[in-house]
Amino acid sequence: MKRKKTLLFISGEGGHSYEMSRLLSVLDKSEINTYNLVHLGSPISDFKFDYRYPLMDIRHKTSLFLSIIYSIPILLYNILLFFYLIIKFDVKCVLSTGPGLCIIPSVLFQLFCKSTVVFFESSCMFYSKSVTGHIMSYVANYIIVQNEELLQVYDKSLFLGRL
Repeated sequence: MKRKKTLLFISGEGGHSYEMSRLLSVLDKSEINTYNLVHLGSPISDFKFDYRYPLMDIRHKTSLFLSIIYSIPILLYNILLFFYLIIKFDVKCVLSTGPGLCIIPSVLFQLFCKSTVVFFESSCMFYSKSVTGHIMSYVANYIIVQNEELLQVYDKSLFLGRL
């Protein structure tokens, strides 16, 4: 059975979610409608995805102790979810606006599905890489920067303007 090609979008909360919403608003609807559209992360209410899956944050925002306790089961849940998605979908491209939660799925989909990985660096970064951007610079096929100053910071980056 041939599976329909899929675009996987990964975003976090707050600014990451806002940037994903802006990205989705500028994509060519006639082109992306030929794909399954799958979203991992915090809900984006103004866009219709074919499938949505919550992505659990490994860290607890207020407690290092709880981060340590929660990290193993949450990491296990996330990895099982990623392998479920690898089996269910033919992911051709992973597009992410961050945060660090995008690293593991990007690596797994690149290894197992030969997916192209596109990472959008945060618009608040001007002269240095974010922590996620630093790691994704080794993983991603393309890094999209939203500030021209970052073209000197990232080797394989493209400037397409602000989201």
